Amino acid sequence: MSNESLRFMTLDGKSAESIRVLLVDDNRVNLFLGKRILNSLGMPNVVLASSGKEALDLFNAEPFDIVLTDVEMPGMNGYTLCSTIRSLNPESGKRPILVVISANAGEHDRQDAAEAGVDGYLTKPYSPQDLTELLSTLMLNAEPVQFPGVETRDVKGMEKVHDLFSYNLSDVRVFLSMLSRQIPELHAEIQNGLGDPSLVAGIEQAFQAAHKLKSPVFLLCPEQDAAQFGTFTELLREGKIPSDLDPISRIIEALEANINVELTRIG
Repeated sequence: MSNESLRFMTLDGKSAESIRVLLVDDNRVNLFLGKRILNSLGMPNVVLASSGKEALDLFNAEPFDIVLTDVEMPGMNGYTLCSTIRSLNPESGKRPILVVISANAGEHDRQDAAEAGVDGYLTKPYSPQDLTELLSTLMLNAEPVQFPGVETRDVKGMEKVHDLFSYNLSDVRVFLSMLSRQIPELHAEIQNGLGDPSLVAGIEQAFQAAHKLKSPVFLLCPEQDAAQFGTFTELLREGKIPSDLDPISRIIEALEANINVELTRIG
């Protein structure tokens, strides 16, 4: 991927280097990846928030040009956050670009985004090029940077992780190490949450854990496994439990093994 910065210009004449971005996600792994992607696109001024409430407090305290937020978060979700931001001083001209990032891309999700006043929609896992192309359509005088290495390659699996981090082994190592620690924890949360199917709170716990796992599964697992895990997550969202959880456990265990093999390989 090219190191050239985005040639964006905001209404008040800010360049990419001075654009302030608020990145919101309750998953620290996604925050790490999102910040690295933004930095690689020439946007160093990135502030992180791990909840909708924290993000709203930060937004009220200081101005931001762009807000990138996850959708599924405990408490205040991404749509509520965006809707609340839109309602703040609508005549003041303080109107940031709002982008939601979700593992879901259904018509219902996009309708919710539109009703919340969202400007753009990204589906996880997203690439630097995906973000570039979206922001290029949303920002005044934006000239998208071309990434020939990304455009001409159809990288998949672990190679895609390296590509996301521009083959920076240090960043890849940190990212995979975070996943390696997180995946067994989330797997346990799913199993514990579904230990008593009569408990609504348990199903919600399992859903939140599965939602956090969905992005790495879609990033690293074969398409068939990703589709199966996506169906599993949607069932949990609806409060339903699949009759057979063994295939889901096998997908998670294979994902964890794949990551640990790569960590050993890169040292």
